[in-house]
Amino acid sequence: MDRLILGELVQPFFFGLLSFSLLIVSATMLKPALDFMINFNLPFALFLKMMALGLPQVVAFAFPMAVLLGTLLAVGRLNNDHEIVALRAAGVSLWRAAAPVFYFGIFISGVTFLLNELIVPAANSEITGMKNQIVLRKTGAIKQENLVLPFYSQGALSFLLVAESLEGDSLHSVKFYHFGDSESDDWWIYASRGSWQEDHWVFHEGRRYQVMSDGTVMTSIFDKLDIEELKVTSRQLNRRSKTSLEMSIAELRSYIRQLVREGLTKEAQKNMVEYYFKFSTPFSCLFFVLIAFPLAISPARTTGGTGMGIALLIVLVYYVLLMLCTRLGQAGALNPIIAGWIPNAIVMAAGLRLFGMKDR
Repeated sequence: MDRLILGELVQPFFFGLLSFSLLIVSATMLKPALDFMINFNLPFALFLKMMALGLPQVVAFAFPMAVLLGTLLAVGRLNNDHEIVALRAAGVSLWRAAAPVFYFGIFISGVTFLLNELIVPAANSEITGMKNQIVLRKTGAIKQENLVLPFYSQGALSFLLVAESLEGDSLHSVKFYHFGDSESDDWWIYASRGSWQEDHWVFHEGRRYQVMSDGTVMTSIFDKLDIEELKVTSRQLNRRSKTSLEMSIAELRSYIRQLVREGLTKEAQKNMVEYYFKFSTPFSCLFFVLIAFPLAISPARTTGGTGMGIALLIVLVYYVLLMLCTRLGQAGALNPIIAGWIPNAIVMAAGLRLFGMKDR
């Protein structure tokens, strides 16, 4: 029985994986990549390399949808041929009949998790590095958004640079924190912009805050301030900056701890939501099985077109919930771990309810 159900599942799963991957590539990757190739006059081989590096993330994104569609089509065909009815007439419970599909969902969840952890961050970093090098060669300028870069000395955090953007040799909306051996050695700077001059950075139009020995904070205003401690060029800053999509779980967890230690709670909150999504999103494969199996054994015949339509509707609802929870979590309206798991919890609750109705 298990071999029969798994055999039915494999072909529609790969059909769904190919279909959804092509859909994602067409909707999100193809046009930006073509525009980038045309704007910078890239050879077609380099364009293909960039597309290939983007495929791991596309496949990881498509896995849950493929499991959902594969389950709908495979179980729907078995139901249309009255094989599910025959199993239940033989005394096999609905939960037992669904067991091989659940095992398949668990397996694909694990594969998705490993793909997101081991391959996707490195591939995304490679794409970012390639684009930056191309832009640098063509224009001589670098552009990077939302920099948050720690600097260590003998294993201890020494500086933290936060900037809204890096464009060429200019930083915008800069925050620079210095951490000494004691609290009275701490100081920080807020500046509207920074510029690279010869061998260090110069900050413009800002304020410097110094913690005094009695615990009070002295504030001074400046038009121009040399930051001799910051001798990292714009190219080096760009190479060191990573987004959450370019970090493994361990890297993101370490980064969040740094933000919390330095009181950057709002930035930490945003990244904590992304951190928990790194766990919850792969396991949506399992929860999609839970809702797809009872839907597929409805009285209506589940054809390919019907299955695709149901799958798209469920995916649409799921990702609307995902975006809503992301916003609420990053705004602090929801605990990050709750925000990360609410979409899966809703799908699980709906699936359990449907299973309960069908297993009577």
